[in-house]
Amino acid sequence: MKLQEQLTAKIGTLELDETDILISLEEAFSDHVEPTSPSRSTRSCRGEFLAEVLKALAHDEYRMALSIPDIRLVSPLIATSLKTEKTVLLQRIQSDYPVHFNQCSFNQLDLTDGNLTSLVARGIHIERDLVLKGVRISHILDLSIARIGGTLNLQDSVLTIPGSASEASNNAGDTAQEESGQTRREEYSRFEMGSMLDIKIDGSLRLCNARIDRKLRMTNARVGGDVDLWGVEFQDVGDLENGLICTNCEIGEKLILSESRCDDHTRIALDYTRLRIIQFGRDQANWPRVNRISLEGTTFEAFAFIQRQKLGQALSIFDTDLTIAILKRNGPGFYRQPWRQAAQSIRQKGYGEEALEIMVAMEKEASQVEVKQHRARLTETGLSFWHRLTLMGKRFRRTISNSLWWFADYGYRPEKTLWTLLTLLLLNIGLNVVILYWQQDAIVPALEEVYLQDDKDPWKGTPREYPSFNPLVFALDTLIPALDLGQESAWQPNWKNPFGIAYAIYLYIIHMFFGLLLIGVLVAGISKRLSDDI
Repeated sequence: MKLQEQLTAKIGTLELDETDILISLEEAFSDHVEPTSPSRSTRSCRGEFLAEVLKALAHDEYRMALSIPDIRLVSPLIATSLKTEKTVLLQRIQSDYPVHFNQCSFNQLDLTDGNLTSLVARGIHIERDLVLKGVRISHILDLSIARIGGTLNLQDSVLTIPGSASEASNNAGDTAQEESGQTRREEYSRFEMGSMLDIKIDGSLRLCNARIDRKLRMTNARVGGDVDLWGVEFQDVGDLENGLICTNCEIGEKLILSESRCDDHTRIALDYTRLRIIQFGRDQANWPRVNRISLEGTTFEAFAFIQRQKLGQALSIFDTDLTIAILKRNGPGFYRQPWRQAAQSIRQKGYGEEALEIMVAMEKEASQVEVKQHRARLTETGLSFWHRLTLMGKRFRRTISNSLWWFADYGYRPEKTLWTLLTLLLLNIGLNVVILYWQQDAIVPALEEVYLQDDKDPWKGTPREYPSFNPLVFALDTLIPALDLGQESAWQPNWKNPFGIAYAIYLYIIHMFFGLLLIGVLVAGISKRLSDDI
């Protein structure tokens, strides 16, 4: 039975350009599918007609592929449980009605340059690639529970959706737990641009130069290769969580966000589990702006490795500056979890010093954020004098604390404080030597009856058993309160001598008081490092 007779028995009389489509199909019985010309005129047909054509040709042993280009649908296309080992080529398909491929199985599906209202392919299984290159979808892209053996290619596509800000705000509070139910999935299909719940892609997901309005959600997605979002433009339609929403996803290789663009109120939310590599373009001017990336809850196997050429060999080298720059773009708000997670991850890979650099950068960033928050609160109207004074006091204490922690890199490098204390010690020893040999009048015995008499030399008038002044021991005795070497109790600055007054100011304020604070920082830093709390 001819194809036209089969279709007539199933859907009745043929309409529109459906007869011409069948004629062109009956003429093409070669194993090789010749490329179709973009200039071919578009032919109109019903969705049920196209579904029956695909079903009838699915097991046609004379065809390696089902190629029906330049089709315009005048009714919905609903293909359910259609299974074939052939490649289905529907390039430049146009439809103002939904296109459904539910529970279908193809070798490859190619909708290049299509113009669709909605594409719903739930549970679809593709052995090779799903090609949506250059496709324009104006309402819904739903690839939930899809299984794609090759690459999902959305390069140069435009995903847009008409909708109001109120619709977006009503859907902005969804959580990962709510997404697991079928009811929530149906709501996403109505209110969101893209839904890829539970999708599995063995190859890569490529959206180069795509334009996306509202959300593209990939909950529980598994991508074996790259997720390439090079040059993607995320438009703003009133939802602060627009862009790519990826919850509990796995990416086998790298995420590329070079030259991605976002509107002022749009952010790319990245919530990945076991993300192995994040690769950004080296030109930071092309990165998503600050507060346009969300990394809360992110866990990493490794983070921000790049390939560098060194001595003619390509080496995987951890780039600390690149990682810190990415983390600084996280927002809105400041969260320590991504910083700690990145540091823990790379430390497990053997990059202990780089992990410390990330943690130090985290504390610096937290301090800067806190300063901005205090400034913003102080500029608020209606604050009472006492409340304003309390805020200023808290800010002052925090400033002093951060200043002291700077000497130990916020406790992550306590040895840095040790070097500062050693510098203070050497400086005091040097001053003591100067006093001993050139300015003996600047320091005198602490025993009053020895030096307070005008007719006696304070140094020569000391009793025989009185301890001699030792520059090194005096510096140690005054720097470390726990030590009692007898020098601090035996000698003191001479308040009657100008040089002695200057030395007293240095000794009590800088050497002793500041040294005491640094010793406290050293002890706290050692305790922090011993706890290994990164």
